[in-house]
Amino acid sequence: MEPGARRRVPPRLAPTARLMAGSATAQDRLDQIVRIVAAEMVAEVCSCYIMRAGEVLELFADERLRAGRCNRTRFRAGEGLVGVVGATARPLPLADAQPHPDFAYRPEDGDGDLPRCWACRSCARPRGAVLVVQNRTRAQLPPT
Repeated sequence: MEPGARRRVPPRLAPTARLMAGSATAQDRLDQIVRIVAAEMVAEVCSCYIMRAGEVLELFADERLRAGRCNRTRFRAGEGLVGVVGATARPLPLADAQPHPDFAYRPEDGDGDLPRCWACRSCARPRGAVLVVQNRTRAQLPPT
């Protein structure tokens, strides 16, 4: 791509591209992104964990988890499905998350009845983020 040339944004990504180009705070952008992803994927829950100091992934934004969980729910790298994805940077699509050996249940989050899970690391940087989408019903999972 030539310097100064504009990239063509796919129509489904246009709301996200506009959001990222806007002047909203980082927290407002994360909140909007999880809403957009939840709506596009028809997800019952969508959450975003950010890697913090000490290799800890902290919940920073969510759509439809129990209220007040942001900045309280945490996973160490390698702990639970979120921590595994954070540590390995590999997507993890699961039709039934609970029997997975790395599954870690946090009853305070209120997502225990959502067996279907798709988690991915959003960027390759060491201090990346993990995006998690959860559903009760079987849904088409994105390719890995």
